[in-house]
Amino acid sequence: MSRPQKISDQQIRDTARRLFLAHGPAVTVATIAEELGVSAAAVIQRVGSKGELLRMCLHGDGPPAWIETVERGPGKRPPFDELVDLLVAGAKSMREVVPTLIVWRLGEPNGLLRPDSAVPPPPIQARESLARWLTRATEGGTPIPDPRRVAELLLGAAESRAFLGWVTDLPPHSREEWVEIVRALLPSL
Repeated sequence: MSRPQKISDQQIRDTARRLFLAHGPAVTVATIAEELGVSAAAVIQRVGSKGELLRMCLHGDGPPAWIETVERGPGKRPPFDELVDLLVAGAKSMREVVPTLIVWRLGEPNGLLRPDSAVPPPPIQARESLARWLTRATEGGTPIPDPRRVAELLLGAAESRAFLGWVTDLPPHSREEWVEIVRALLPSL
């Protein structure tokens, strides 16, 4: 009979992410384990390797919740309002994802995140999901030219602001700023 787990995968992921973001990818598994009150061997036995631990921090338990919302839409609300709300939620998520991507890249220089992998990284999932949302909105009668490029532009704005927020004290775009961005990019929406 195996021993009961003292810590959850979520605790491992949260602790590792906090330490990776604070100290970079050079943080040892032993340091993470010490913070958790377990041995490094116990952490490795659970996650497989330090690279897998970094990947856990990036991917979590699946796509961010806002992407699941994107996949269900568009809904019955006006597409403009719904899109702005999605971008506000997506930008908030990017504030967590972007720093993790940077630490991942620093820690796994040969481990590029492939857009076509079995579990694409969150920014790729976001682009694909938002492009599908915009396509469905177009099919519903809302004029949106080239949904893939529009998704790229909108999410690029969210990611760049998330990066700037990580390296400076620049706050995320407000809802009002997203309204202006969407109006400028999609005046017919």
